[in-house]
Amino acid sequence: MGDEDEDDEDMNYTEDDNRTRAVNKRENPDAEFEGEWGYALIKALRGKSAGRRLKRNIFKFGVFQLVCNFSLLMITIQENRNFNGLGYFEDTKYGAGLLNLMWVVSLPSFLFGLVSMAAVRNWASLTTNRTLLSNLMRVYIVVSFLLFAFTLWLTCVLFLMFRGVDDWSEDVTIARIFPYFICTILFLLPYLVSLVYYPLEVSYYIDQIDNGGVIAEPDPPDNFMDLSDVSLFQSCIFVCAMPCVMCIMFMDLMKAMRKAYAKHYADQPVFASNKHQEKYAAPGEVKKKRRVLRRVWKTLTRWFRGAKKKEVRPDSAAPVDIEIGPPAALDLADLQVDREKEERLERERAVREREDRKRQQELEEAAAEAEKRRKADLQMQEAARVLNERRQREEEEAAQRERELNGWDRTLAVAKFKTLWATLSTAGSFQCNLKALPAITNLTEHLKKQGFHIVFAAKPSPNDVEVGVCNIRLQEQDPWFMARFLATQNSFSAVMKAENTEQVTAYVKKFALAKVLKIEK
Repeated sequence: MGDEDEDDEDMNYTEDDNRTRAVNKRENPDAEFEGEWGYALIKALRGKSAGRRLKRNIFKFGVFQLVCNFSLLMITIQENRNFNGLGYFEDTKYGAGLLNLMWVVSLPSFLFGLVSMAAVRNWASLTTNRTLLSNLMRVYIVVSFLLFAFTLWLTCVLFLMFRGVDDWSEDVTIARIFPYFICTILFLLPYLVSLVYYPLEVSYYIDQIDNGGVIAEPDPPDNFMDLSDVSLFQSCIFVCAMPCVMCIMFMDLMKAMRKAYAKHYADQPVFASNKHQEKYAAPGEVKKKRRVLRRVWKTLTRWFRGAKKKEVRPDSAAPVDIEIGPPAALDLADLQVDREKEERLERERAVREREDRKRQQELEEAAAEAEKRRKADLQMQEAARVLNERRQREEEEAAQRERELNGWDRTLAVAKFKTLWATLSTAGSFQCNLKALPAITNLTEHLKKQGFHIVFAAKPSPNDVEVGVCNIRLQEQDPWFMARFLATQNSFSAVMKAENTEQVTAYVKKFALAKVLKIEK
């Protein structure tokens, strides 16, 4: 009976406990998902207050920044390694090279994404000072729009740089660039949109915070900091000073490691290289490595040698014959020391030879890799040069065809000169006597300098010179002016015709024939 009563009590306790847990889950739904993966992030971001909505936008924007810019940074590193010498990635007329702009956009944007995540991580501390949070978010918006300007610049340069490529498979180098081009667009365009959307969202929620919106965190962590007395200037000094402090601490750490490294080589020169031995060894001093076994062996040898000397010492009057060994015989201890020295030198020689072989192999591999890279760069440069020449030639041909189709004549040809001369009436003429026949070359060169076009120049006879000129039009609607000159041994005559007779006087003054003709007065 007693056992059954105990079982009933245990069963009732279990049922009451389950009922209590069920009641607790209804009152607190978070208890059911408390241990689920990612639920802590949901609890940290959910909510309808202005602070929680601003926090969600900062988190989403930070995710965009980290994902897109980490991918762009990896693409930039690969392009810098594979296509650095190619014409598409050098400095261009668009203000900066494509690679330089990709470095400027991807690296600062990735670091800015880390700043966004750090803000989400310490959001409970930021919400303790409403003014500081509002000012920091305004700085955040300014930086975002600066990044938007550079990202838009990069997008324009990217599309302008490759706008002339019609067929990506026509060249091996262009075909290699195509995957990078597609991946850059896939990560660059969403990031460009996020640089506009999320800063505008942040600006909207800043206005709500300034108007008294709720920013307090429901369940702040135990390690949050109270920033109610911190100003924007103090926070900026902290942000700028922390990297300097980190650099100073890192430099001190490197200095301490260097001193420890140097002390290691100074205390153990046997394992050091020749360079460190020469650096840390005292002048004229040869340090020997003393081992415990060697010390024990020398002590035993010294003791044994002393015992033998005591035995051979003559203590009685009886003569003792001492056999003297061969002159070349060496002491046992000296043999041991020489053998250890030879072994040590042999080990050091083997280590040096192995290091020399390894160093030589590394140098040969580096030289082969450099030669291979140089050949690849030359091939890419040659391919880029051929492609650029072909593109320029095609552009020139297209421009020439366009000029042929849509162009207008600035000067008259001989056939058109004769046709137009027959249709126009005489607008003016003059003649004079000459002392000598002018040279045809001097006359034509003078007229060219005066701004006329020589349509034809001929000598119908040895003592006659005939020249036809016309004006050079600057616009398609400018009227034509024509003149024919006939010079003999002792006379000169000129006839002018024009579509606009009011311009004849100005053109006649422009002839200035007195400079080239010897006129008889």
